[in-house]
Amino acid sequence: MVSDLERLRGLRILVVEDTFMLAQELNEILEEFGCVIVGPAARASEAADLAGRHVPFLFITGYDLDSAFPAEFRDIPRLSKPLDLGRLVHAMLRHFTPAPPAH
Repeated sequence: MVSDLERLRGLRILVVEDTFMLAQELNEILEEFGCVIVGPAARASEAADLAGRHVPFLFITGYDLDSAFPAEFRDIPRLSKPLDLGRLVHAMLRHFTPAPPAH
């Protein structure tokens, strides 16, 4: 049986974070999960480009209000800071990977 973390192995991730230290910490965590880091980037315009190309992504943010997000991003999955790694893994599996084969 393939574990949840094994399903993340090789997943290409772009981290968009304007605080370098936070981006670096998240990159290290994702690399430990086996993800391939693309970037990081410091601007939300990167997310807009991804949305325009129909690339799945999610936000990890300190903003909880819908009004803090442009209308085009309000349906994008969000995780709140401080980050819970279990919730991150669950969200990544749900939004970025195919479902595991049924037995």
